[in-house]
Amino acid sequence: MIMKKNRIALTLILAGVFPLTGQTQESWTLRQCVEYAIANNITIRQTANSVIQNETELNTSKWMRLPNLNGSTNQNFSWGRATSPIDNTYTDTNNSNTNFSLSTNVPLFTGFQIPNQYELNKLNLKAAIEDLNKAKDDMALNVASAYMQVLFNQELSKVADNQVSLSREQLNRMAQLSELGKASPAQVAEAKARLAQDELSAVQADNNYRLA
Repeated sequence: MIMKKNRIALTLILAGVFPLTGQTQESWTLRQCVEYAIANNITIRQTANSVIQNETELNTSKWMRLPNLNGSTNQNFSWGRATSPIDNTYTDTNNSNTNFSLSTNVPLFTGFQIPNQYELNKLNLKAAIEDLNKAKDDMALNVASAYMQVLFNQELSKVADNQVSLSREQLNRMAQLSELGKASPAQVAEAKARLAQDELSAVQADNNYRLA
């Protein structure tokens, strides 16, 4: 039930196809990020190979239930000279011989070994497919979580930069008012301190965005 809810949540996220813009010229959508991660993840590749292997084993056990037919052919040629018993003359001889063989094996009763192996291979294939789907879902959710975190940090960085601009404007305004005698030195100092704090917050927000 939890996995089903996760798949629904991931589908809703992917449906948004949020673009991720950063320092690079090319922007990637969430769907592109998920598809790239799934295609290049080693664990998912290994799990996919396990599915292929189990499919092969299932097909092999399925064909084991059918009759086995084998056929072969063999052809021999010989050349030589033979002496005639009538007049003691030599004659050339050419001989050819062709053999055909055909055999079949039919599994009658093997103690249910063949059908049991077939059912076991079916279960193994089903389990391998479920493991592959789970690995893809987990990867997609991890990528989606990281992607949304990047977007969140990106917005926080923008907000912090805007706050720096506002604080700088406020400091300039206080400086002008101070020259006119309408603002105290303490108010100017407070505006400078606020700007310094906002600049520090902007640097931290930008670092968080770059490291996300």
